[in-house]
Amino acid sequence: MFNLLTKEEKRSLRKEYRLRLAVVVLWFSFITGVLGLVFLVPVYVVSLQKEEISLANYRAVEESLEIKNEEELSLSLQDAELKLNTLLDNKEEVSVHDFLSDILNIKGDDIKIYSLTMLKSKEKKKEEKHELMLSGVAANRAGLVEFANSLENHLLIREVELPISNFAKENDIEFMITIPLGKI
Repeated sequence: MFNLLTKEEKRSLRKEYRLRLAVVVLWFSFITGVLGLVFLVPVYVVSLQKEEISLANYRAVEESLEIKNEEELSLSLQDAELKLNTLLDNKEEVSVHDFLSDILNIKGDDIKIYSLTMLKSKEKKKEEKHELMLSGVAANRAGLVEFANSLENHLLIREVELPISNFAKENDIEFMITIPLGKI
């Protein structure tokens, strides 16, 4: 083929061609970048929202754990305080065996005890309350009253609950006495 262009013109055409090719490549790269950003913006916004939700959930769980730990710590401290108060009490310690033996020695011949029951209940303030329930048969009213009075005079017993209904019969009276023991 014939060369109609001079060498300088050929060089300038090559340079212009390369420049146009570079501009087209840069434009395609720019358009690709802009389109990528346009398509990634919604994904980025959604991921930010998910991150906020996850952080809120994390904070809520962390706060609930702190509250739970505070409640457990409070209960533990109350229990420790109760145990310390028990240890630091200047009262004589009495075994359950000795206490029950004293009650059985107080009863006399007119009273027959059939059951001793220890009840543990929680009141509204989460305080444990212990009661000792005695049930049996008394030969007569006088023996039952004497037994109840003897129990009230015992050093470890503050109060004796003897329902009036126990006095309905004259002889062979079935009774149930409740002795509040407080905290143990």
